[in-house]
Amino acid sequence: MFFGKHRTDGNCIDENAEKMDGTEDSGQMIPEEAAEDGTQAGESVDMPEDDAGEAAEQTAQQQMAENEQLDTDDEDIDDFDVAGDELDDTVNTEPAEDAQSGQSEPQPQQPEETEEERRERIARRRRIFKKTAAISGISLGVLAVIYLAGVAFYNSHFFYGTVIGSYNCSNMSLAKAEEHITKGIDNYSFAIYQNNGVVENINGADVGLAAVSREKIEDIKTRQNPFLWPIPKKQRVLPMSVEISLDDELLKNKISTLKCVQESNAQMDGAVAGLYYDENDKVYHVKDDGTHSIVSERALFEKISGGMKGLYAEMNVEQEGLYGSFENDDRMNDTIWILNNCLNAVITYQRGEETTILDGGTIHTFLSVADDYSVSINDEAISAFVNDLAALYNTVGSTRTFTGSAGAEVTVSGGDYGWRVDKNKEIAELKDLIFAGQPVTREPAYSRTAGSHGPNNDFPNTYVEVSIAAQHLWYYKNGELVISSDVVTGNPYAGNGTHTGVYYLKYKERNATLVGDNYSTPVNFWMPFNGGEGLHDANWRGVFGGRIYMGGGSHGCVNCPYSTAQKLFENLNPGDPVIVY
Repeated sequence: MFFGKHRTDGNCIDENAEKMDGTEDSGQMIPEEAAEDGTQAGESVDMPEDDAGEAAEQTAQQQMAENEQLDTDDEDIDDFDVAGDELDDTVNTEPAEDAQSGQSEPQPQQPEETEEERRERIARRRRIFKKTAAISGISLGVLAVIYLAGVAFYNSHFFYGTVIGSYNCSNMSLAKAEEHITKGIDNYSFAIYQNNGVVENINGADVGLAAVSREKIEDIKTRQNPFLWPIPKKQRVLPMSVEISLDDELLKNKISTLKCVQESNAQMDGAVAGLYYDENDKVYHVKDDGTHSIVSERALFEKISGGMKGLYAEMNVEQEGLYGSFENDDRMNDTIWILNNCLNAVITYQRGEETTILDGGTIHTFLSVADDYSVSINDEAISAFVNDLAALYNTVGSTRTFTGSAGAEVTVSGGDYGWRVDKNKEIAELKDLIFAGQPVTREPAYSRTAGSHGPNNDFPNTYVEVSIAAQHLWYYKNGELVISSDVVTGNPYAGNGTHTGVYYLKYKERNATLVGDNYSTPVNFWMPFNGGEGLHDANWRGVFGGRIYMGGGSHGCVNCPYSTAQKLFENLNPGDPVIVY
């Protein structure tokens, strides 16, 4: 992230080291040769604690430079003692040539050094060497004293230039560093740099910022080796493990007041009208010339929250890449995501081997967006789709063709048995599936179901078949013929002919009484399938079948012998189809 480190002095880390807090004495001895200000040899000089660290480091660096020069001088002296005599004893007696005439001119002859002069010269050089060595030894002693003083000082203080986390703790004692960091967190502020030179700050106290836990200063100090204090930049940056908490809601409220957010919201007025479905890309976009500086409040929150929890000092909105076009707005971004997610829905309706697919190519015609960016599904559009689906999948009352028990092909229509789509329920479920945006294979929601999705009929291989013309009943269970019996159906001449069609058995009742306009008849087994029409026993009849129903039939029911009715009652279940033709 393009964050600046938190700076603790006016939100700025002073490039110069902070002064040490404390006045601990460091008694340093000044050698005789080093006493140039009138201080007596061996006299201790009190140095303030704040200056001790810096003075020790600066003096060490100067002495290291002097030692290097002394080493060079020693080498020159050694060479001089070894070869000096021979060099001095060698006299150049060759005459110099005249550049004009090409003739050599006689040179004056050097007087020959006496033995006494030679000894004096060597003695002088030895005195110089001894004095230089003595000075070097004293300098090394001073360095040793300064080094040890630095070790003692930095055993309880942080190195010059030390930064702990984001806080400059240069030459500070443990107590001072603790106070400095605590105060820095308590007074923490985060700067947000925006377009047009706008800078706004969020104070930690305004968003409930607090240190939940923080590594102890003593533990951080253990990572500093005091014996390495003269080495520049060694162990000067010490990370600090710190856990910061803040109130997310307070921070979000603060972010909503930032100028970049306010300007962004103003630019978004009316932008929702630019939403459109791209027929080529098969996705939604928003018309935008790309010149807008729209920011996402969510993205700002993540960046600012992370920066503040890291105790950084600032962030730059542009450098963080948070300015963008209309789609950068949280509301617009969410709306486009919802729209395109709806297009991901692929709903496959399966009926036997037949399929009907609803995908984004149709779904986008259902979708609409309000001024408040809310996405809804148009009821009229989706109702039209479900109506078409019902017309395709409903089989109640449809014409069915099958091979009857007598061997002839039978065509029958009407009745209440079959599949019927529950339109209201299907619309509600379909909306949920579209918003879920997932591929799914399903059947519609049905208010009425059948036993199968056969190519010609939809009843299963368990059913009752009644032929009015044959005055006969057959009962099949799992494809096996279980009952075959003559019956008597309704009297067509009295207007009570049994209705044809495919019905489902509503229920069954033992020892019921059938009541009509001019009758009240008890039966042992009652199994209605179409209002007042049903299967039941008829003890008053001694004969069934033939042409009895013509003039002597029932009020519409299918009269059965007692044994037939009993067996039907034992095997039939509500919902089983009853086919009458």
